[in-house]
Amino acid sequence: MILINKKLDGLRFERLCYETLCSEGKHPRYNGKSGQEDYYVAIITEHNDTLTVYRCKNIRDKQRPE
Repeated sequence: MILINKKLDGLRFERLCYETLCSEGKHPRYNGKSGQEDYYVAIITEHNDTLTVYRCKNIRDKQRPE
C-alpha cells in the first residue's frame, strides 16, 4: 500500500497498516520495534501455515521506496 499523507507520522502509519489488515480479517502481529534505524516495522500474518510479512515504512519526501 502506498499512502501519501505528510501529516501521518511513523507510528500512526504502522497502526494504519495494522488496522487495515485487521479489517481484512487477518490477525496481524508486530515484529520489530518502532523507531529502529531502518525506520520500518514488519507486520506478520499467518493463514493455513503460510506466513506473510508486510513492511510498513513511513518514507519522508524525496526518499524512494525500496
